[in-house]
Amino acid sequence: MRKTIKATHFELTPAISDYLEKKIISPIEKLMGKDDSAIVDIEVGRTTAHHKHGDVFRTEVSVHGKKMSLRAEKSHVDLYGSVELVRDEIIREIENSIKKNRSIVRRGSAKIKSLFRKSAVEK
Repeated sequence: MRKTIKATHFELTPAISDYLEKKIISPIEKLMGKDDSAIVDIEVGRTTAHHKHGDVFRTEVSVHGKKMSLRAEKSHVDLYGSVELVRDEIIREIENSIKKNRSIVRRGSAKIKSLFRKSAVEK
């Protein structure tokens, strides 16, 4: 899995980088399995350099895999809050995508099985 972490309008410290690794990348790796072609891009930053109050910090996560291309973005008063919000969102999207792909495969298998049953009855 290839991962990229980028900071805008503030300095990316090793502590923040480790936090992002632990909170976002580790759960994504658990869900995606051993998909070496997956790409995770994380961007954290301040929305503007001059505002001091309100939803100032923004976190954006993009995940590109074999059968999925997902993106989540959240803003919050503090950096860690925005990371928590975006983590929940992207994990929910990945789980939904995995369930959707699994149900498509199962539906196709059911159709093939019904075709075999019909041909066996006709003989």
